[in-house]
Amino acid sequence: MIIRTAKQTDAKTIKYFFDELRKYELGLFDGEIRYMQENWEEKRSIVSIRKLLRTKGRFLVAEEGKVIGFANGYVVIGAKYKEGYIDTLYVSRPFRGGGVGKALTTELIKWFKKQGCKTVSLNTYLANKKANTFYRKLKFRPIGIRYRKRI
Repeated sequence: MIIRTAKQTDAKTIKYFFDELRKYELGLFDGEIRYMQENWEEKRSIVSIRKLLRTKGRFLVAEEGKVIGFANGYVVIGAKYKEGYIDTLYVSRPFRGGGVGKALTTELIKWFKKQGCKTVSLNTYLANKKANTFYRKLKFRPIGIRYRKRI
């Protein structure tokens, strides 16, 4: 398996993975999450993905003959700190549990360290038990709960 920087030619595959992730996340809830993702198509279009690939953050893909997963993150600069933020991690279903997610996360963390970050954070849904278990195995710890109410 190769971990490399994503290229513009990966955009269609990444869009497909984003769409698969969206379907999975929608399946975690009984409609509550749907209003949070109303603009998903616009935000994750090929055009926006190509723009995302040009940002100053880090966008990686895992490749094993073809792209089998991706991760992206960026540095958040606070008044007194720099923190890495993992925005998205996705591994194609047949390759889950084989170390792809760990390899992508590890590479992002290495990049964050080079950028001077002292911590790394991310968000995941409480209902996404597999993701929560995965991140705990990598020594991430929950630091709070985010509440939301539709009004």
